[in-house]
This record gives sequence, structure tokens and C-alpha cells, in this order.
Amino acid sequence: MMRIEIPKIWKKIILREYAPEFGEGTIRVWVNPPRSTLEKLYKNGQQLKSEATEENLELLAGIWDMSVEDVKELMDASAENDPLFLTWIIIRTFKLIEEHRNLLKKNWMMEFLRQPGEEKRVSD
Repeated sequence: MMRIEIPKIWKKIILREYAPEFGEGTIRVWVNPPRSTLEKLYKNGQQLKSEATEENLELLAGIWDMSVEDVKELMDASAENDPLFLTWIIIRTFKLIEEHRNLLKKNWMMEFLRQPGEEKRVSD
């Protein structure tokens, strides 16, 4: 039997969507982490933007493909200069993960049941 390994899937947060001054800057987000990681992420949700605990730093570093030091620097800079920036990044992170997890749910049944050659209906 063939062994199938599910790769990490990454999406980008485009920082200029927050402010054009960020130019081409991006943060990579791991959108298909294991449930245990997601549970920690959701459990720590409110603390993520305000408490730089070792657990939170490691969690965000893994989700964002950054070093713990880079996450700490980002949190400190955001707290000092623009507290909403970190909140925005965390919200975008949750949204990207949710969008990925809901990707199949949206219209999969209608697509699956459609007969070959059948036109897509407006209600789909």
C-alpha cells in the first residue's frame, strides 16, 4: 500500500493589506497544522497578542515559519509602535486557517453530484 504523507501547506499574509508602507512584505502561515496545534492556538487566542510566553512564542513561530526571536521582536515592536498590527496578523492567521479548512465544505456536494456536461446552476 502506498504511504501518503500530507505536506505542510503555506499561505501568505500580505502586509501591504494592513498598510501600503509594508511594501512586498509577507508572513507565511501554516494553514493545515495538526489538531493539537490548532487547539493550543485557539485556547491561547486572546493571550497571543499580549503575552509573550514561551509557549505562545513557539506556537506562533511554528505557525508563521519564523524563529522564536523574530516573533518576540515582532510582538515587542507592535506593542511599542502599532498594537493593532499584531492583532491584525493574528486575525488574518485564524482566517487563513479557517478558509483552508472550509475550502472543501463550500460546494463539494453539488460539484460531486453534477452529471458530466451539466451546466453550473446560478444557485451553485
